[in-house]
Amino acid sequence: MNKKGVSHVEVILAFLLFIFAVFFILTLFPPWQAAVPQDNSKINQLLLKFQQNASTELSEMGIQMNNAGNQLNNVNNLAFFIPLSQENLNSRIADIDGSIFDSYPQQNGSGYEICAQAQNGNWPYFFYIRTSQRIAQSSLDSSACPPSVNEAYYTITSTEQRKVLSEKGILDLNDSYYGNYSALKSYLGVSGQDNFDFMINFSDGKIIEGKTEIPQNLNVNSINKRMEVLRLDGETGFADVNIRIW
Repeated sequence: MNKKGVSHVEVILAFLLFIFAVFFILTLFPPWQAAVPQDNSKINQLLLKFQQNASTELSEMGIQMNNAGNQLNNVNNLAFFIPLSQENLNSRIADIDGSIFDSYPQQNGSGYEICAQAQNGNWPYFFYIRTSQRIAQSSLDSSACPPSVNEAYYTITSTEQRKVLSEKGILDLNDSYYGNYSALKSYLGVSGQDNFDFMINFSDGKIIEGKTEIPQNLNVNSINKRMEVLRLDGETGFADVNIRIW
């Protein structure tokens, strides 16, 4: 009888110790704190709005020059006709080595004449004409344009249009961030009790950021995405876009 009683008491004590251990672990690591889900809808929506407002339509046309019979010798000014209907376009020319040189867009009927000057008296065999409303204004003027377009001088080999981030659009949002933060929040759909900041890190090391000090003990949600970007000078590259909301 005594042996059975002792065994029964030991079972009860072991059970009580188990309950106490479980309670102690739950006190140290409460599951109700660790299981709070993050709401990604806000940050994804903000990234989409940011991207929409900082983006531009980029048109890129491949141009192959025709110098048969040395017809381009001593031709310093040329115009290339492109059938684009957008208003207020600016343009640049990029050769296959990535060098950028200036050009002047002049509206003509149903499109634009893109006027350019030979570089050091020579025309590259192949290059791209890039047009966008968010390329910086040309330093050339209408004096760079010949009397007419001569399509015998060139062939358009490709045409592509795509949406890309623009440095100009990012700079505009950055000005609004520091100039009228409340209005920008409303414009981007950020609710009154939330705050956000952003940092754009270009591949050449340049950084554009709208930054705010984040108070301690707040839940911060962030997203990072690598995107193609059109620079002010017409160059294209990539940048890391980081946005935080809290």
